[in-house]
Amino acid sequence: MIAVIMAGGRATRMGGIVKPLLDVCGSPLLLHVARAAGKVARLKVLALSPHTIDPLKMYCSTMECIKTPGAGYAEDLSLLLRAITYRPLLVLPADLAHIDGKVLKDLVEAAQDIEEDIATMTCRGEPQGVSIVKGNGPTWANLEAQCTHVNVNTWKDLEEARRRCVDTEARLHQEQ
Repeated sequence: MIAVIMAGGRATRMGGIVKPLLDVCGSPLLLHVARAAGKVARLKVLALSPHTIDPLKMYCSTMECIKTPGAGYAEDLSLLLRAITYRPLLVLPADLAHIDGKVLKDLVEAAQDIEEDIATMTCRGEPQGVSIVKGNGPTWANLEAQCTHVNVNTWKDLEEARRRCVDTEARLHQEQ
């Protein structure tokens, strides 16, 4: 499987920062996502845009990089799906703090059991931007997942992601 990490957004709700570089638990969001994707994918492709290519180009030494126009998530993803013909693809955004490789493994396994071309991960019925693309057709299914991640779209989301780092560290310390 190939994982495509979408990292070309403008982060307009957060003032135009480069979200994949935000520090959560001591490392950039992008690395959290890349580590989790590495649990199910043999190759990771980083989708960059004119908005993010300069600050994120350092990651092109460890991941394949593809430049997109930066027209928006759906538009850039549509172009990528036409350019990358290999299937299945795991597609996920670069701003998922605490994304778990086990959750991705479960999604991949569940996607094998459906006939639809696309399996989209949902949490409490809400799409999370994580999909398994199996074919080129228009059919899709939503697959509910156990969601422990935080989709960092606002400063409040970032605070929640960082709070979870402290909570996790405290819990681990108590267990010792």
